[in-house]
Amino acid sequence: MINFILCEEEKAFSDCLYGIIFKFFMNYDIEYNFIRCCRYDDEFHDIARDDNEFKVYFLSRKIEDESGIEVARRIREEYHDWTSIIIIVDSSNAYKYSAFSARLQILDFVNKTEDYEKIVKEDLEKCISVYDRRPKCLKIKSHNIMNFVEYKYIIFIEKEQESKNCIIKTTYGDKIYHGTLNQLEEELNDNRFIRTHRSLIVNGDYIDYYDIKENKIVFKDGTFSFLVSRGKKKEVLDYIAVNQ
Repeated sequence: MINFILCEEEKAFSDCLYGIIFKFFMNYDIEYNFIRCCRYDDEFHDIARDDNEFKVYFLSRKIEDESGIEVARRIREEYHDWTSIIIIVDSSNAYKYSAFSARLQILDFVNKTEDYEKIVKEDLEKCISVYDRRPKCLKIKSHNIMNFVEYKYIIFIEKEQESKNCIIKTTYGDKIYHGTLNQLEEELNDNRFIRTHRSLIVNGDYIDYYDIKENKIVFKDGTFSFLVSRGKKKEVLDYIAVNQ
């Protein structure tokens, strides 16, 4: 999923931008979300701090006494987010040089008093290109929409009881995969994933510890599982010994 985050005081511009994005994505089978904020408040920064899916920011250069460029700096340097895309929006080009010279990997500077639709569409094309080249991810299709879940956010994948589906447990919520665990195992071509049981695949990077007496894997988010078959105990212990 792509999360578009717009922080802008003018509702008319926010509505226009939403319309451009909505029309643009009619040609793509990609799920997206549009989040609107009208100031750089705690709610906005909670969203910015949240290490969730792919994000594209449209930040107003100035709202009240808050600078969008300084907010972009916080996103990059304080929240350590150098993968999200940032676009600065203003009603003039006076601060365009300042935005690009800040060395914050700002994609573009959009003047909302000009004919900006063409520029925004070009920026969206660039966003799609970056989105397609992002780190290793699992592709899951739901209702004819392709979603991408980065490997680094997957904690474990468990077969849903009395169902042909699997539950993908991530750091930001659960996803449903309409297929078998065997199919997922073939797609997850990465040595961080361990098939511990016929009903479970775990991301070894999220194992906090393994209690061999109770046969219990405890994950770093506090969840746990007893789904470790006898033949997989050594593999789990070996992974922990080498990587922790």
